[in-house]
Amino acid sequence: MRLTALLGVGILGMAFLVGSSEGGGEKKETKAKGFLPQGWKDLGLSAGVKEKVYEIQTKYKAKYEDLKEQERKLKLEEKTDLVKLLTDDQKDTLKKILLGETGKK
Repeated sequence: MRLTALLGVGILGMAFLVGSSEGGGEKKETKAKGFLPQGWKDLGLSAGVKEKVYEIQTKYKAKYEDLKEQERKLKLEEKTDLVKLLTDDQKDTLKKILLGETGKK
């Protein structure tokens, strides 16, 4: 029962995040945001170079996020494959253990 409730809350949370990230309306053109790497502040960079640094950081941030999503999917796939190895009784026992309904044997 608790597992079902947790799963439901997780699904609702994901739906909320997806829905809020795809908000309609016009997108405002904003300057790229970021930070200068350590020691770069003292190099006397022009505003244009700083802007390019921020653009590069934004580009790589998106790539990092894509990799994190791939990692999340792989971990989920791995767990799914691992659970397939268990018998129904073992799956039930695992659920109880994860929900804290029973101690370890």
